[in-house]
Amino acid sequence: MAETTKPAAKKQMAKAPGLPEAYIIFERMIIPEQNAALMTYMTTFIQQGVKHVAVAISSPGGGVPASLALYNTLRGLPVHVTMHDVGMVSSAANVVFVGGDTRVASPDASFNFHAPTVTLDGDFDVRALRQNADDLETGEQRTRLVLAERTAMSGSRIDALKRNSETLNAGQAVELGLISTTAAFQVPEGVPIVTV
Repeated sequence: MAETTKPAAKKQMAKAPGLPEAYIIFERMIIPEQNAALMTYMTTFIQQGVKHVAVAISSPGGGVPASLALYNTLRGLPVHVTMHDVGMVSSAANVVFVGGDTRVASPDASFNFHAPTVTLDGDFDVRALRQNADDLETGEQRTRLVLAERTAMSGSRIDALKRNSETLNAGQAVELGLISTTAAFQVPEGVPIVTV
């Protein structure tokens, strides 16, 4: 299993370099098609010379592979990304959320954790079921590594959150290092804003 590493130029949770120059509203599942739409806007802003993009996110989650792909892509971009939880960040979306250089939540926002799951439809033999179980375990380990690296949470605390299907409020998220602060989400007049 390859370890997830962040580019040297990006710090654990960096201070934002002033106000964002562009905003993206992302209220979608974490799936390849939605990720591609988000990255299309992100790369367009980068090509226009934007140095700081805010992503307002509220997501029910999605697939572990898609969340890790988006996390790694966000970490590698030559732009400061501020992630702002504007509702609920759940499941695999937490991995995407911690890809932000600066992380904020609205005061009434929350974060939901649970163990990875898979929906099966059709006939499966023992080998196929074992493969699904192995894939779930691998996803569990990979998300634990990312969350432990990017927050103040230990692996055992992350495991407990998932095992108990816990939901954290914004205050608890500050204590656990998911976010640095709480603030209302506001877009200044005249700043570019797009919705995915």
